[in-house]
Amino acid sequence: MRHNNFIRLFLDGLSRLGVRITPFYLTLENFSGTEVSQYDTGYEEYQTGFVGPEDMKIISALPIRTFSTENLLAKLEEGKVCFGVKHQGKLAAFTWGDFQECTFDGCPFSLKEDEAYLFDAYTLMEYRGRGLAPFARYQFYKELQKFGKTSLYSVTDCFNKSANRFKEKLGARNLEVGLYVKLFKRWKFRFMLKRYPEIK
Repeated sequence: MRHNNFIRLFLDGLSRLGVRITPFYLTLENFSGTEVSQYDTGYEEYQTGFVGPEDMKIISALPIRTFSTENLLAKLEEGKVCFGVKHQGKLAAFTWGDFQECTFDGCPFSLKEDEAYLFDAYTLMEYRGRGLAPFARYQFYKELQKFGKTSLYSVTDCFNKSANRFKEKLGARNLEVGLYVKLFKRWKFRFMLKRYPEIK
């Protein structure tokens, strides 16, 4: 309850009945360097880097997670990358990236050479409240720069307070507000509700 609000919990309940209603932001995250440099210090006890197949079993066993180890290994085989934060060798937080396409059903699109789609940012329960979500994302930005990825897209549930908050801390900006509806795993509907003006 501390990390959600009533509307999001209600929509989550509907999804279990086969009715998924997701209002979302399409967000642009750009590595800005000096603006969020506080995430370069103060986290010396944590180690960051890409995580591989050996960690997929740990991720799949986390509470409320819906992907099996096989699903996660398949993501790696497809070329998706998983970036993690560890504390004393134990996984504390992670986030995923895709260099080929935005795979969210509400606004799928192919990516250009300098673009990446970031998704599934997650902090383990015992490490929440330590600012690891923005720290992990910021360190991920720096690694993605080495691959030439400078325009970073993500999708945020409008009612996910934690996700919206940590992206605000990193200077991300919303490009669009959309609505994705999926009924009983058969019918899909996508609506673009608002487009924000470009910043010159």
